[in-house]
Amino acid sequence: FFLVFAAELVLRLYVFRCGFFIEGDYHWNWFDAIIVTTALVELVVNYVAEEISRQSVTWLRILRIIKLSRLIRVIRVVRVFRELRIMVMSIVSTLRTLLWSLVCVILIMSSIACYFAWLVADHLDSNSESDSEVVKEVVKYF
Repeated sequence: FFLVFAAELVLRLYVFRCGFFIEGDYHWNWFDAIIVTTALVELVVNYVAEEISRQSVTWLRILRIIKLSRLIRVIRVVRVFRELRIMVMSIVSTLRTLLWSLVCVILIMSSIACYFAWLVADHLDSNSESDSEVVKEVVKYF
């Protein structure tokens, strides 16, 4: 993948020259340049690390995680994922409303539960002598 992305980046740099970093979709161009640069650094570091020793280096793992950011670039480039991106963004934008809806539901349920517990306690206090079997079952389950 590195060779394909690097070749594409070099071609775009050749075509757009200095405008590559300041015109149009310059933020995506910077993102692409950073991705290709980190992939190049990773290749060089992996080569040097293999030559020096066979030890696992922690910061190499971090570079591998950075490599996953190339997936974002692929999703951006492929137009098939446009609908998926729209769906994900709509779900993310509704999370705040969902949170407040859950808060309202929890408040309503806890209010009803408190009211029900108050009714049961009042019933047990007023009728504790009459039906001791019912009182035992209420105490057992609640």
